[in-house]
Amino acid sequence: MPAAKDSAIKSVMAAMLFVAAIWVAPAQAGELTPATSKFMNDFLNFSRLVAHTERGFLVKIYAQQDEGECDGDRYETCPKKRIWIAVSEYSDYPQHNVYPLPAADDWAFLGWTSRPGNVGGPDDFVVLRLRMSRRVPRPHPPDKIGTFVWVKTDYEIRVNPWHAYIEEIKAPATESAKPN
Repeated sequence: MPAAKDSAIKSVMAAMLFVAAIWVAPAQAGELTPATSKFMNDFLNFSRLVAHTERGFLVKIYAQQDEGECDGDRYETCPKKRIWIAVSEYSDYPQHNVYPLPAADDWAFLGWTSRPGNVGGPDDFVVLRLRMSRRVPRPHPPDKIGTFVWVKTDYEIRVNPWHAYIEEIKAPATESAKPN
């Protein structure tokens, strides 16, 4: 009887292996359909993850560069950068939101200044700092056409899945430059 039982077990295992081998066989090839959303296409192709934290809330900061390039000395034609802050709570049905910041010539992530403990609630915020840089035309005499001033402004941003606030944290600093 034990030999017959071993034989039956081996037969069942062989059948299961055969079915598993067929089951994982490659699927038939087919053409994929491209996404039709221009926004998602541009976002996924021209953005990068700048920073993220999982403390308190899951917060991801994405920088999205506009497509294109500058048109000669006309710096106002240069592509802009946008910042998107995605924030979500940890739960079975998480509250989540995405907060866009205005377009600028450049944005830089300066760091996290405060993060709640392991569990965040509606009164807890993740706090971060960003620097926005913009080119502002310089009042110029005719021989200085095309010059501009970089205006850099630092911001403190407080976010959670329910609210977000932005506040300028210091007076803008400027430095001279000429477009490339």
